[in-house]
Parts: sequence; C-alpha cells; structure tokens
Amino acid sequence: MPSYDYTQVKSEFPFITPIQIRFSDIDGYLHVNNGVYFSYFEHARAVFLYQVAGWNVMTIGTVVGRIEIDYLRPIHLEDQVEAFVKCSRLGNSSFDLEQFLIGKDSKGNDHVFAKCKCVMVAVDMKTMKPVPIPVQAREKLALIQGLRPCDCPHSQHTLLFNSQSYLSRSAKFSSISLIQEYGYLVWLKINFRE
Repeated sequence: MPSYDYTQVKSEFPFITPIQIRFSDIDGYLHVNNGVYFSYFEHARAVFLYQVAGWNVMTIGTVVGRIEIDYLRPIHLEDQVEAFVKCSRLGNSSFDLEQFLIGKDSKGNDHVFAKCKCVMVAVDMKTMKPVPIPVQAREKLALIQGLRPCDCPHSQHTLLFNSQSYLSRSAKFSSISLIQEYGYLVWLKINFRE
C-alpha cells in the first residue's frame, strides 16, 4: 500500500472541511468502522460541490459511478480529522474527485488516514440519465483543479486560467476580468482576439 506525506497532501488540496467523529462511528475494535469512511467522504464531496462549484443538485444531480478507498491508518474517537478534496479529471458528464482524510491523533501526531478516488456522474434529477456537467460548475471545477485551462463550451474564444497558470507573452487578448477569489486562487476570465 502506498504511503502519503501529510505535508504534501495538505499543500496539493485547495479544499478542506472538518469531519466530526461521532461515538456511533466507533465499532467493536475501538476505531471508526470502515463503512463510515464512505459517509465522511460523501459529506466532503457534497460540501465541496456546493461551496466550490456552486452546484445546484436539485436540478442536475450527481451520482457515484465508482469509488475506491485505501485505508491507511485507523481513525479513533479522539482523533482530529479533516477531509481534503480536489477535482482531478473533467469529462463530458463525469468527473473524478480525489479525497484524503488526514489529521492528528490524540497525541498531536500528524497522519494520513485514508485516500479515496470517486468517479461522479452528472444526472438529470427527473430522468436520472447522464447529462453534461453544468457550464458554471465545469468552469469552477477546472479553475480549482489548476491543471490546465478549461475550454468553455459557451464561447470558442474564452479560456479560464487560475493564477498559477502560465500566460504566453505573445498572447493577444481583448480583456481580462476578475471572476472570483477563492483562498490563494484568483480566477480570471481572458477573452482572446480572433
């Protein structure tokens, strides 16, 4: 099983949400039952999609297409745990989320407790059939993802970049406008001339 560096994981994930460990999460082995990890990751995904992507799940929902979890270290009742989430791939109707549960044990030592990879699928809430990822959510997920520019489907000549992306000095653009600031990321909309 791979090992993960606590500091590196923290630095690579732009979204964090705390996880509350409940007494009912603890099983007969005195640690969090393996099935409860799914609930922790589900909660983190829901908060991430709402807060980061502005996703309205009442019109276009999301369902899990595939999920895999690596259990790296048991979580105990007195551990302080946070969930880290990032989008690692965007398809037409599906996208991948990488997640980690990391935190401190009762002695204050840092640990990576679990890793999750989840393939999510956008669905119409009336028909439950796959649909394209909503444009606004796609743009925000691409920006927070920080891997590369996102071609916006509504305009052939608009690209979105995060502040860590490289803009060619020879690029000719007609306007740059601030879309939103999110933590250390500044999202810019750049309209290129034809």
